[in-house]
Amino acid sequence: MARFVIRHFTPPLPPSVRVNLNALTEDGLVRVDEADFDRPVRAGSLVRIFEPVDEIEGFAKVARVNDRTGLIYLEVFWESLRDLEPIHMTRVSDVEAVPAIPPRRTLSISQPGHMARPQLVGASR
Repeated sequence: MARFVIRHFTPPLPPSVRVNLNALTEDGLVRVDEADFDRPVRAGSLVRIFEPVDEIEGFAKVARVNDRTGLIYLEVFWESLRDLEPIHMTRVSDVEAVPAIPPRRTLSISQPGHMARPQLVGASR
């Protein structure tokens, strides 16, 4: 049985950006300036959005990037918007996996060589 240990796994946090949800483009997208992001984004990226005036937070997907104008267009996931509490996202420090306890039941086929239904039987220790 192989045993694995995962160390230093930290999922990346999506970049966050301030938006104005009242200023939509004709196709329903929210426009933001590329300089408002803390790191570069590309089309298809998930981003966390917030509107501090209305105290609303949620998520959006980068629909397109206009490199010529420096504008980024976001498709807002409207169902993700929340105004009750801020979305707090933190990095998880070291995560360590421990060996799993073997199951107490094993899979056994009652009639070898035939198409029999598998049955769960208690394993002896």
